[in-house]
Amino acid sequence: NGSYRVVESKSSTMSSLMCCTSTRSQKAMTYKESQKKFLWLDPNRWSGQKTVKKEKISDIVVGQEDLTAKEALLRWAQKTTHKYPGVEVRDFTQSWRDGLALNAIIHRNRPDLLDWRQVEKREVRERIDLAFHVMDREYGVTRLLDPEDVDTPEPDEKSIITYVSQLYDVFPEPPPGHPLFDAEAAKKFDQFKELASSLHQWIREHTTIMQDRNFPNTLIEMKRLSEESNRFRVEDIPPRLHEKEKLFAVFRDIERQMKDANFELDRDLYPDNIERSWSQLMMLFQERDTMIHEEIARLEKLQRLAEKIHQEAKMTDSKLDDIEAWIEDEAKRIDHLHPKDAKNNCEQIERELARTEETIKSMFSDVQILRDNRFSQSQDLHRRVQQVHEKWVNIRTLLQTKLINILSIHTNPDFKFLAECTEWVAKKLTQLKESEYGTDMQTVKVEYDRHQKEHKVIDQFQGNVEKCREAEVKFHGEELKIYGERMTILQKAYNELLVLSNKRVSDLHSLYDFMQAAHAELTWLNDREDKESGRDWSDKNLKLTEVEQYYEKLMSELEKRETQFSSVMDRGESLIIGHHSASQVIEAHMLAMQNKWAWLLQLTLCLETHLKHTGTSHRFFHECSVAEEFMTQKEEILNNHFAQADFKLEDGENLLKEMQQLREEL
Repeated sequence: NGSYRVVESKSSTMSSLMCCTSTRSQKAMTYKESQKKFLWLDPNRWSGQKTVKKEKISDIVVGQEDLTAKEALLRWAQKTTHKYPGVEVRDFTQSWRDGLALNAIIHRNRPDLLDWRQVEKREVRERIDLAFHVMDREYGVTRLLDPEDVDTPEPDEKSIITYVSQLYDVFPEPPPGHPLFDAEAAKKFDQFKELASSLHQWIREHTTIMQDRNFPNTLIEMKRLSEESNRFRVEDIPPRLHEKEKLFAVFRDIERQMKDANFELDRDLYPDNIERSWSQLMMLFQERDTMIHEEIARLEKLQRLAEKIHQEAKMTDSKLDDIEAWIEDEAKRIDHLHPKDAKNNCEQIERELARTEETIKSMFSDVQILRDNRFSQSQDLHRRVQQVHEKWVNIRTLLQTKLINILSIHTNPDFKFLAECTEWVAKKLTQLKESEYGTDMQTVKVEYDRHQKEHKVIDQFQGNVEKCREAEVKFHGEELKIYGERMTILQKAYNELLVLSNKRVSDLHSLYDFMQAAHAELTWLNDREDKESGRDWSDKNLKLTEVEQYYEKLMSELEKRETQFSSVMDRGESLIIGHHSASQVIEAHMLAMQNKWAWLLQLTLCLETHLKHTGTSHRFFHECSVAEEFMTQKEEILNNHFAQADFKLEDGENLLKEMQQLREEL
């Protein structure tokens, strides 16, 4: 209302601005008199306004003040047609072309005169004609235009303003209510929008939660998560489901009014989209709840397995304590027992240790299951089982040293010699397995020479093994069986030692052969690299021809050397493929050869570039020397020949000619 009063305050009321139309009928005047409740229809309401200035409708378009009146008229039309579907008044031309705006003004003020739904179904020109007819019939508003004057690509703006101004005179202020949208509908729409937004936000937040599949790995936390899931099912879902049903009922109630009033609603808040989001949330919740229960069942199973491992570790640890005490008791009386009785006691202890070993293996297998399933206590249990296993290994070693070895040594010289031979072979095996191969040609050569001597000793040890084998005929019965078992252990260990020693001889030989070839290649490459790296290209006395000849010779040597170089590389590659024991050393030398070769190739490129630029440099300095010599000669001529004080005219003319020639030369 304030915007319209601004127009009146500029000494031209809206009704006087639009007075270019014909006189209204008595019926229209009667209606206007009945609208005295609107301020601007009572001239006495305006302070300081005693006379009404009549202006033409064209003044609305031209004058600055009239432009404000035109804007006020446009805002009145926008306010009157607000919320009418398909109506958007932006100007006084195209916005009126379809006739909906004209009918909307009538329907807003007199909904009893028009059926808006029927108006929407009519053709464009029928709508326009209907609006003209109703206003002429009811209020005597003159038909200034024909429908075809409005329904045209370029309607006349002044004519439209003139006609709309007549409608303004009849309906200066739209009634507070809206025929297509009453207050109750607005309240219901706001209620629906608020409920829908709240529910949509709740669904989105919990959808994100239900998509989370990163569960904790402890049973306590998973049970807490299960309780939260159950609480969500019992306490959260039912009220939200009721809220959703209530929301849908409200939407059904206002759906038609929303369409008629052209209410704007986010697509996500429509019931079908909310239902789709709700269904997705319920599906994700069911999946997550199922996965939670499955995870709890899995963790409970793992927890039972962990408790089993803990109990077995405790029992095994106690049993090993008993076996250790048993070994200590047997060790104290071994000297007083017959070898057969001592052997029986040792076998009983070994059987107990074997059963304990199986239990430990089973525990390791169970622990691995826990580790594969990321059980929270798997590392602690693994350490516990390792402690039990280490204790078992120590007790097994105790049995070997305090009973088995002592029993063999103390009962018979042949057993003692057999034990010594077995110990020697075991020691040599350990030494060979831990021996290095060297990292360069010198250390490889040292290892090669040393092991050849060692291999000779190992090969000669065959006589001691045969001596032990010959002593086997001295025993009978149980003693023969025990000796035979020990002899088998010795023979097997010696065979392994011999094979390993032969392999080491072969590996060292092939490694030394490769290292020699690789060393030769690296030496050749280093020599060429040092020669090229130490060249002083800034030396003015550098003999360029000799360097060019060297470059050609070097490229020829590289081309010939490449075959030999590739052969050495292939030899190293074959050793690596054959799983040579010193593969790392071979790989290191091959890498060094490749790097050196690549670097030498880069140096040849540098040499080629240097030759190119050095040739240019030498030519430059030569030309400088020639130029300097030339200028020195000419300067001497100037200082001597042309410095004469006394000369004849003819001589002077000759000097001038010579001076001119010198100038041209310069």
